[in-house]
Amino acid sequence: MENLLIWEVETGFLPEDRVERFKIQWKLLEEAKKDLTNGVNTAWGMSPAGGVSGYALTKLTGDNLFKALSKYAPYIRFEVMPVISVDEAISSMKEMQKQMKP
Repeated sequence: MENLLIWEVETGFLPEDRVERFKIQWKLLEEAKKDLTNGVNTAWGMSPAGGVSGYALTKLTGDNLFKALSKYAPYIRFEVMPVISVDEAISSMKEMQKQMKP
């Protein structure tokens, strides 16, 4: 099972100075790239509309997920949602179907 991470930049924590803001955003992007390269996340994407939100997929859970996301604080806020694959959904439906039969 994977977790869907919906992320959003907390713009209130970014400096108003464009150069300083750019440095922080660049560092955050480098961290996201490292997470993909190191297998922390299996996918990552950013909305092209302003670049302040996006998603990632990870198999991490519990304290490992907490540690991985903590490095983005306070600049990024995450919503974590467990998701299942289509095969897992089909398997679950088959099990439910068995329970419905008399």
